[in-house]
Amino acid sequence: MDKAAFFGSSMVLGRGASEPSRRFTSIVCSARGWEEINFGVDGSPVTGRDSEGFLTNYDSGVARVPDVIFAQPNVVIVLHGETDFVNSVPLGDAEEFQPGTFRSEYDSMVRGLTSALGDERIVLSTLPWHEDGPQANEAIVALCEYNDVIRSVASRYSLRLLEPDKNASTTPVNIATLISHSIYLNDEGHERLAAFYIHELANIH
Repeated sequence: MDKAAFFGSSMVLGRGASEPSRRFTSIVCSARGWEEINFGVDGSPVTGRDSEGFLTNYDSGVARVPDVIFAQPNVVIVLHGETDFVNSVPLGDAEEFQPGTFRSEYDSMVRGLTSALGDERIVLSTLPWHEDGPQANEAIVALCEYNDVIRSVASRYSLRLLEPDKNASTTPVNIATLISHSIYLNDEGHERLAAFYIHELANIH
C-alpha cells in the first residue's frame, strides 16, 4: 500500500470534522487505498525562522520537513500557509528571499522536500477559500496573495499544483453551510474538499 503524507496545519489535522475518519485527508486516503500519514499540526505556520535565519518555531513547516522525509511517503500533498495568513506573516520581496517571510520559508520548505524525496513525489496545493479570504490581514495581504506565492513556487520547481481555491466547491456562495461554529470546515465541508482531491489525484499511484 502506498503511503500518502498530508502536510499542513489545522485543516490537514481535521479541525471541524466530527471525528478523524471524516477529515478530508482520511476520506481521500480511504478512497485511494493509501496509508495516511497526517502531518497536520494545529496552528502550525510555514514560517519558523526570524529575520536572521535562526529557527524559532519548531512546529513550523520549515522545521518539520525532516519528519516528512523520515516517513518516506510515496506522495506528499502540501496544504500549508493558512496560519501565516491569519498571523499576518509578510510575503517578502519576490526578488530577494528574506528569512522569516512567507515567500522565503515556503520556498525553503518545498526545496527541502524535493531535494530529499524527488520532484515527482511532491504535490502543492493552494489554500481553499474561506470567509476571511477576501479581506487583507494586518500585513495588508489577502489570502489570494499567499496562494500566488504557492503558485510561483510550484512553477519554480515544476511541481504539480492543485487549486481548490479555484476549483473546489467551497465558494463564497455556500461557505456558510460548510463551516462549523468556528472557522473550520464541518463534515460536509471536509467531504466536498475530499471530493476535489480525490478527483485531482486520480492518476497518482
